[in-house]
Amino acid sequence: MSEDQDHFTRGHEFRKRGEHALAVKAFSEAVREEPTSAAAYKGLGDSLLDLGFHKEAIAMYERGLKFAPDAEPLYNNLGAAYLAQGLGDEAEAVFRTLLERVPTSVTAHN
Repeated sequence: MSEDQDHFTRGHEFRKRGEHALAVKAFSEAVREEPTSAAAYKGLGDSLLDLGFHKEAIAMYERGLKFAPDAEPLYNNLGAAYLAQGLGDEAEAVFRTLLERVPTSVTAHN
């Protein structure tokens, strides 16, 4: 198992146990070691969102989308982070973009 995969796996394990600060640390290491890993950015964004750091989570989802522009889970979580901040217009724009990029997206149609 590569070093970044190890951090990535540990990040998921920490999240499952509700240890969100440790998950942030693990996913941050995964991102540092593999800066083009959209999955690592998603994990980091999810962990930040778990802690209520909406703006930081948004930044991580946006970075992840640079490396995986059709990643439906990143769009979904980005939209959810905007909604959590009360930014409905921004969330709607994200879901519209998702529909353009992934027309078969079930989430964007809801």
